[in-house]
Amino acid sequence: MSLPRLAGLKQSGELSLLLPRGGLGPPFFALCRGLAQRRVNIVFLAHDRSREQASVGLEPEDAPQALELARQIALDHGLGPPELIGQTTALTLFPLADNPALPLIAVGRLAEAGVAPLAMATSLAAVTLLIGHRHLATALEALTRAFHLPAGVSPPQARVKVVQSPFFRRTD
Repeated sequence: MSLPRLAGLKQSGELSLLLPRGGLGPPFFALCRGLAQRRVNIVFLAHDRSREQASVGLEPEDAPQALELARQIALDHGLGPPELIGQTTALTLFPLADNPALPLIAVGRLAEAGVAPLAMATSLAAVTLLIGHRHLATALEALTRAFHLPAGVSPPQARVKVVQSPFFRRTD
């Protein structure tokens, strides 16, 4: 099987992952309203309907107030406590063409390397995987090798850098 070609890979800076309880119902909407009122930016959002679980990526400095708000909302709605996972990074893959198999291929290659994403979100233009820092180097190695990307993805503290595939380079 030939792998899909990628335009590149982007690595975010450090993120914290908030896992509130209650899916996308009223508690989640209350959390979003509360975060907006506090001017907290949601960097990443994914939802797993089968588990009724939302995954909310936040800047680390916003995580404490978001966690406190999520705890209060959970109490108000009789839900279990939210979970906060620190030190995560979003890795975003940009396919060259529509390829619905890209998320499965990426997750499969990560699994072969012993890495399970903490969360994943997809769109028609990209696949974003949240990876814990403990597994970041392994994940980057597995993805760059699998999709034939050049080395040189920036470290998390460098915020964002796009590494382009040799298949898709501007020549102008």
